[in-house]
Amino acid sequence: MTDEILSSSYLPPKAIFRANDIRGIVEDELHTDNIRLIGHSIGSEAIDAGIGSLLVARDGRLSSPDLCRALITGLRCSGVNVVNLGMVPTPLLQFGTHTTQFDSGVMLTASHDSAHYNGIKVVFRRMPLADHQIDVIRTRIKNQMLRHGHGEYEDLEILPNYICEVCNRVCLLRPLKIVIDCGNAVTAGVAPHLFRELGCDVIELFCEVDGRFPNHDPDPTRSENLAALQTAVIDEGADLGLAFDGDGDRLGLVTDKGNIIPADRLLMLLVESLADRYPGANIVYDVKCSRELGNLIESL
Repeated sequence: MTDEILSSSYLPPKAIFRANDIRGIVEDELHTDNIRLIGHSIGSEAIDAGIGSLLVARDGRLSSPDLCRALITGLRCSGVNVVNLGMVPTPLLQFGTHTTQFDSGVMLTASHDSAHYNGIKVVFRRMPLADHQIDVIRTRIKNQMLRHGHGEYEDLEILPNYICEVCNRVCLLRPLKIVIDCGNAVTAGVAPHLFRELGCDVIELFCEVDGRFPNHDPDPTRSENLAALQTAVIDEGADLGLAFDGDGDRLGLVTDKGNIIPADRLLMLLVESLADRYPGANIVYDVKCSRELGNLIESL
């Protein structure tokens, strides 16, 4: 392993270690060899933090099955146990850290990026790793500060519990006809089923998992990626359209008239609803939100 670590072809490039995750171009910056080392380093960091088991999940990219196997191999080499959730969106991994005995996990995904990217998001004790915590993962590899052991492995199906929990918490005031655009990404295995269970009439758009993303990139924050959804909503006479990104943690919304609701406006609607139900509640939002959202929160 020492020779592997010292080899420049195995040491992950510094550029892929970003502020909130690890992300790079498959084969050029990320491949099975260096992602195994990244997994080994993440597992070592977990062991030192007193975390004995990690949930693992992946998205639907063509590169994800092989990379996930390498990631799991690396994690287990550190001695950490792996609980594999399989191909599920990031919110289901996060759900798992709150509802199972395992409060930490690793998600293999490049989120909303194009098909030739992949990456890793890490959650320790329900908190995402960021900034220097991400840098430490590469430093461990470079300085050969890796733990060694033989972690155990098991599979866990989490989708039924997730569907049940959402349905227990959400009750629609009236039936809705909705168009769902999953962008051929991992939410295709969750969103249509979930909204039907909630009582919606669902029209599916690009809801077959295809890691090439042949219809459009799974990034609903870009208006060009919502064009087909806008047309479908109008043609179907739907109440609204929903579009999800590559790992299910971004949402695009189209009204019954085919208009796009920007993310900050959607957040404002949610904030107003929460403020009515929970007067005086503290509201947390990140730096990517618009100033208008902060102004609205302060005015409530």
